[in-house]
Amino acid sequence: MMMSKVYSKMDFFTLKIAEFLGTEICISQSDGEKVFKEIYSRFQRNERVNLSFANVKFLISAFLNPSLGMLYKYYTPEYLNENLKLSEIAPSQMAMVKEVLRNAKEYYNDQQKAMRDLEDAEESI
Repeated sequence: MMMSKVYSKMDFFTLKIAEFLGTEICISQSDGEKVFKEIYSRFQRNERVNLSFANVKFLISAFLNPSLGMLYKYYTPEYLNENLKLSEIAPSQMAMVKEVLRNAKEYYNDQQKAMRDLEDAEESI
């Protein structure tokens, strides 16, 4: 039986998206990049991040791809599962997040495989 991990709020830095960006509408790529940079910076300092969607009224993939999807370029799914959690998120928003993350995992996994194939091909020349 798999048990979900219980986290202490003290373990995580909480990043409240709406406060951080100064808006309840998360639709722009540039705002997504700001969130990504903050999460990335925290991870570089070995901090864990609780990403709070409190007061976020509108959310689209143009924001989610750079803010969350891009993390898979630099971190493994295992690392992200341990060091990033999402909170105060509406079910409809969570469905969109899951779709973006699934696509990001697939994209970056395929990209890494392509790089390994290219390296293998170069070694055989």
